[in-house]
Amino acid sequence: MRMMSMDEQRSITFCPSITKGGIMRRACNSRLLPLSPAQQILRRVTLVSNNGPNQENAPVMSSGDVVRQFFASEVANLLRFDPVAREGENPEGVHQLRVSSRRLRADLTVMSSVFHPRELDFLHTELGWLGKKLGQRRDLDIRVALLKHVRRDMPRWVAGQLLEGLQQLAYKEDEKIQRLLNADRYRHLMATLAEAVVRPPLNQRAATPATDVLGPGLCDALSILVARVETVGPTPTFDQLHEIRILAKRVRYSAALSSPLFGLHAKSMANSLEQVQTLLGELHDRVLVMEYFTRAFDGFEGEQSSLENARAGVERRLTREIKRLNSQWRQPYDEARRQGTFFCRS
Repeated sequence: MRMMSMDEQRSITFCPSITKGGIMRRACNSRLLPLSPAQQILRRVTLVSNNGPNQENAPVMSSGDVVRQFFASEVANLLRFDPVAREGENPEGVHQLRVSSRRLRADLTVMSSVFHPRELDFLHTELGWLGKKLGQRRDLDIRVALLKHVRRDMPRWVAGQLLEGLQQLAYKEDEKIQRLLNADRYRHLMATLAEAVVRPPLNQRAATPATDVLGPGLCDALSILVARVETVGPTPTFDQLHEIRILAKRVRYSAALSSPLFGLHAKSMANSLEQVQTLLGELHDRVLVMEYFTRAFDGFEGEQSSLENARAGVERRLTREIKRLNSQWRQPYDEARRQGTFFCRS
């Protein structure tokens, strides 16, 4: 063992690794350990991110400036979790890879008017494909978590069989994800994103002030959300709540992207809509899992009275939680709408 020289210390790239205790950082030195393709791209992206425009000397940000900043940040997040997902030791790596891909796709939608259509369509399609593929693993994690949450309401042997079946599905899904991460389509997407960080495919409108793009986009997204909430009335269906959640997520991402320009009101709006998204997401998870349990119980053979009691117990618990979540989302929604009045006019 020897102490690294100053040059070696400066050449270290920190790569996240998830363990049972949480996220820790390990040093990946190009002279000591080979970097994966994703880590090599991440090093390049980090340099771009750290050498962006000096906002103190540029009071008026262009739309292109915003694109370069969020591209560098979001692509770095996406690539940072690539090695974590490959390790396969903790499903949080796959989850964060999925979140990053969906967030980047949402940001591209917000700034779509300043991109060349052909390149934008490719990135939008491929990031949607990636998020959908990775989301199947997350759905299984949710089923497992909620099964553990309600298993005291069902016979032990029923909970055991359900858990075993879900674990087998998760194992198969993990194999699919590893094949996906080594597929040419995925590698091409990562390489294209890295190139877009350095040279984003922008059109002439990228030179316009960012407020001219982000402001109208944010207010339009908010008005669509408000109109939908008013349309569904006080007793929306589960499908309508899911639609509201999707719309709230779009406004949230737009507000977060706009917060450096519009200040605390946009940031507060994003925080409130994150609460809306979380509450309605948990509600949606319980609706889907309750449907899954209903189908699963139909496949069991055994004492029917015991199975019916278990089914009724699970449905009562999940129905109570769905009702509670449904009563909580409107408060943060109203706060987000109030914050929007400071920079959006009817």
